[in-house]
Amino acid sequence: MISEFLFYVFIGLIIPVGLFRLLSGGNYADEHLRLVKKGKIFAQPLMNKSEMRLYTELRNWQRASGKTNLNLFSQVSMGEILATVKEETRRSFNAKRLDFLFVDQDAMPCIAIEYQGQGHFGDDAKQKKQVEKRDKVKRLALEKAGIVLVEIFPEDR
Repeated sequence: MISEFLFYVFIGLIIPVGLFRLLSGGNYADEHLRLVKKGKIFAQPLMNKSEMRLYTELRNWQRASGKTNLNLFSQVSMGEILATVKEETRRSFNAKRLDFLFVDQDAMPCIAIEYQGQGHFGDDAKQKKQVEKRDKVKRLALEKAGIVLVEIFPEDR
């Protein structure tokens, strides 16, 4: 009975969705526009309070050390600063974000900074394991690109 139900769910939902994706070439612009028109959208802070404090500390360090040739950005998409030839490799890091990034005068990434705040590792062992895997992806991608990664933990401050 359950397998028959799952079969009909597959036929009724999964196949049409798959066909839509195939035929549309993955273009969801119309659907995205519909959702944005319908949804309630509001602004939110770019950084939480602890990230904002760290941002201020980083700016102060930058000024005190004379690194005026660097620019500091927050919440930077890794897909904007890393390139690869394989699309599947790109998908592995494209949506991941860096808390902070220093770039040089040519806008080349120099130093990535990740703040591993109080809630970073989640609430349980399963979440912690997933977060650690995502962090590994970030570390390896940045290392392969030659970008220095500095990880800051609450006890470091």
